[in-house]
Amino acid sequence: MDEFDMRDLMLEATAEVQEIVRELMQDLTMPMIKAQVKQMWMTAPDEMKEQFKAERPEEYAALMDMME
Repeated sequence: MDEFDMRDLMLEATAEVQEIVRELMQDLTMPMIKAQVKQMWMTAPDEMKEQFKAERPEEYAALMDMME
């Protein structure tokens, strides 16, 4: 195995480890983010919620899906 093959293997391994760490961090932080979003939504004024629902229906639907 020459030096370039070893570098390629190291780069691939590094990329895989970085992806695993990124996924782990997302898995660890997502519950906290969801809890914060739910809290913000629950305390938002009803008028603001209705306006968001009317003006941004796709984002509203995505928000409701996320909070389930």
